[in-house]
Amino acid sequence: MARRIAIRQEPTVAALRLQNVSVHLDDGPAIVSDTDVVVMPGERVLHAGKPGSGKGTLGRAIAGRWPRGRRDHDVHV
Repeated sequence: MARRIAIRQEPTVAALRLQNVSVHLDDGPAIVSDTDVVVMPGERVLHAGKPGSGKGTLGRAIAGRWPRGRRDHDVHV
């Protein structure tokens, strides 16, 4: 019986990379401040929090639809 060796190459490009992200609410306070996040292809992420904690705001900021804050990010689909 022949043996097979499988070599799995890990992806090198992040599916989502956030660097130095800061997101502020309308009334001023930061919900995220100078945060770095890397999500690799195939990884699962749970974005959870209490109602009104800024989950939707962070999603809009990642999508480029939130004007308050600073972001440097890459999204690969």
